[in-house]
Amino acid sequence: MTMNKSLKNLLLHLLSLSHKLGLDIERILSYRFYLRFRKDKSEWIKQGGKITHNHMILTNYSENAGEVKGHYFHQDLLVARLVYILHPKIGADTLAHSNIETTNL
Repeated sequence: MTMNKSLKNLLLHLLSLSHKLGLDIERILSYRFYLRFRKDKSEWIKQGGKITHNHMILTNYSENAGEVKGHYFHQDLLVARLVYILHPKIGADTLAHSNIETTNL
């Protein structure tokens, strides 16, 4: 479904105006992912994951994987470089979904 250009311009204008007034519409709308966040958090803890800081970032649920907006770009480059240098035998994604001892790497 394509959006009419004038409607799109109106919505962008309203979004800009809301930011100027101190309202973050995107953040407000991201609360629709709250229950999914709670489910993912529970699953992470159930699988043995640890949470040291409780800071919800719900806006990531609506972003596409691999989409670079800047806030994680340098972190991703650093981790990719470390993976390239260290040549791990098993990936972190595999570790997160298995019961493999990390000391055997």
